[in-house]
Amino acid sequence: MSINFQHDISNTPPRTIIGGEVTIFHAAELKERMLDILPDSEHWKIDLAQVTDFDGAGLQLLLWAKREAEQHGIEIQVYAPSQIVLDVLELVGLTHYFNISAETLADEPATEDGGNIA
Repeated sequence: MSINFQHDISNTPPRTIIGGEVTIFHAAELKERMLDILPDSEHWKIDLAQVTDFDGAGLQLLLWAKREAEQHGIEIQVYAPSQIVLDVLELVGLTHYFNISAETLADEPATEDGGNIA
């Protein structure tokens, strides 16, 4: 399975939709994609509603993104994490560490910047 990665900079704040398997098999490439699109704004919305698998590497990626964003003065907000993401965050006691919202942005179309990681 592949990863769905869409980033929309036309919205304020910018938003990123990630779906599929956020695992060790895709973490390095996802990190590069996220680093390339680190928003130039005060907020960054990340929608994880479509994530179907999430392992320790996925958790490390999410922790890295939060730390990287904070170093640039950007607040990350995780929107509608899928049940697997929520389960992992609860397992390691990090549900309160992320600013999680029940609202999902996945229903809104992404821009042409989006793409799939094979």
